[in-house]
Amino acid sequence: MTRFVKLGAFLAVLLLAIPATIAAQKQPEAPKPERARIGIAPVRNLTTEIIFPHVLALEIRQELMSKHTDAEILSGETRDELEADSKKKECDYILYAEVVLMRQVTRGRRLAGADRADQPDPMVESSGAFVGQLRVRMFKLDTARARFDQKIHSVGGGVTAQDAALNLTHSIRRLVLSALGVK
Repeated sequence: MTRFVKLGAFLAVLLLAIPATIAAQKQPEAPKPERARIGIAPVRNLTTEIIFPHVLALEIRQELMSKHTDAEILSGETRDELEADSKKKECDYILYAEVVLMRQVTRGRRLAGADRADQPDPMVESSGAFVGQLRVRMFKLDTARARFDQKIHSVGGGVTAQDAALNLTHSIRRLVLSALGVK
């Protein structure tokens, strides 16, 4: 009988020691670097050209998805609504983008009568591309001071105003990563 007691005690110690040994052998996971989470406010079009702001917001979100940043599209009109939505989506920053300039660079010849002074907008046979300017600002949540406030000018144009605006979004990642101190 004492043999069974000794064997039972041995098995109990063994069964208690195995989970402790396995737990000790597991290596702690390396902490994952935190990714800055950026909320993208609805893009505003301050020009008279036809531009689809939601498509621009989706493109900006795609540009910001990287190993350093994560992005969410926010909904709301006022700053308070945007901040509430960004808190709900656990964002660290809010990015505002506005298309402030969009024009077609004309390359062509003037049509007959286009040089008359009484015509406010001379007709030009155009084969030019659109060029534009995008104002981008990023704020840390609950602060009034911008991390950056930059205007991005288009280098190459687009066939349409929408194409030119989409081309402007490609520089946003560089601005954001620079403001976050990521190289």
